[in-house]
Amino acid sequence: WLEFDWERLSQLGKDNYRIEIIIPSKMNLVLGDAYDKVKVFNINSIDVSAKGEEIYLSGLKGSVRVRDNEGNMILKEVNGDVWISDVGGRVVVEQVVGIVTVDSEASLDLVVKEIIGDVNICANRGGLAEIRDIKGNVSVFARAPIQTVCDKISGFLLLPEY
Repeated sequence: WLEFDWERLSQLGKDNYRIEIIIPSKMNLVLGDAYDKVKVFNINSIDVSAKGEEIYLSGLKGSVRVRDNEGNMILKEVNGDVWISDVGGRVVVEQVVGIVTVDSEASLDLVVKEIIGDVNICANRGGLAEIRDIKGNVSVFARAPIQTVCDKISGFLLLPEY
């Protein structure tokens, strides 16, 4: 267990600190309340609650669970299922082998591409979803109008009607 006093660190100035933690690549990581910019590379799986500006996850060999609070997110090169609960910001998911599920409470700004597996999107406030190069089924559900851009989907495509 490792805990940082983020409030105290932020008093030092936003760009005055960098925390780098190296763990074995076979480990699973639970990262609670990740603030500011977070980058995670080459581990097994992750469960993260992001509350900052930007989160970048790459090279994961297991499942991914992200609870995002308004920041931008880039997620790529994952060999496992992905579940994202998003509350705002731009989300890019690419090069995943597994099921991708995105559940958004805000207006969606999503790019999903190069996925081998099914993609499920739920956008409670509509928005924009760009879905490209999917080797699987795609389901999009929305409670408000959503603009979808779809290209190269090999399975079934289910879109809302408005």
